[in-house]
Amino acid sequence: MKLAVAFAILVVAAAMTFQNASAQSPNRMFGIGVNTRGSAELCYAVSPAIHIGTSLGIDLSSVSYKGGDSKTANSIFFGPYGRFILQGTKSFKPYLSGQLGIQSGGGDTKTGLDIGGGGLYFPENNVALFGQVSVVNLGFGDLSTSDIGIHSGHLGILWFFN
Repeated sequence: MKLAVAFAILVVAAAMTFQNASAQSPNRMFGIGVNTRGSAELCYAVSPAIHIGTSLGIDLSSVSYKGGDSKTANSIFFGPYGRFILQGTKSFKPYLSGQLGIQSGGGDTKTGLDIGGGGLYFPENNVALFGQVSVVNLGFGDLSTSDIGIHSGHLGILWFFN
């Protein structure tokens, strides 16, 4: 939680630093980034209106109980996504997104489809700050759950390069 708050402060500070910027959405550029869900992102701007990519994450956790017992639960996450960027101002663009998530760990594998939206702020042509919320989460498999509502929000930053 402390990491998420620190990252949010960093994103807000960066946005205030570039408040007079007027950059455009990247076109035919690769990008790398991080987000507050604890994963890295690889992205390709197919056009200024379509970005495709994937989130990659590793979660290593261990819990110790009184009496010496402990439990570890390590997992990996892979989530290819598409962002469909809508008309907005020159430097701020709302978007719709869809992501197929695959998480594996502890002998279980969970898959699901996450649909949501957010906003991309481009202080420069090669930098994007984003915020996103999930609206629909459809789980697949034996232990699946489906949710509708605003949940699972996160922030992130992407750096694009040729």
